[in-house]
Amino acid sequence: MTANKRTHFTVTVKGITLKIPKDVTDDIEVVELLGAIQDGDIFSFPKLARRMFGEEGYLKVKETLAGEDGRTRITDVFDFFTETFIACDALAAKN
Repeated sequence: MTANKRTHFTVTVKGITLKIPKDVTDDIEVVELLGAIQDGDIFSFPKLARRMFGEEGYLKVKETLAGEDGRTRITDVFDFFTETFIACDALAAKN
């Protein structure tokens, strides 16, 4: 039996491919940020997205999801985040 040594999930959501750390749900900062958002602190969301996607991935998401006016809607990033989290969960269930 071979141990799975990959440390990241590679997911593609809305045409954006990112590497997400496998242990992201075991990160106390991620849990704290999720709690803050659940408590109504929407300003914690960008920090959570950076923590999950990495700085480069976060910028890639913002740039790719930007509208014709150059603005990136929080709802689009939130939907992307949710779909990415679900994709990671599905990959974790396979392993």
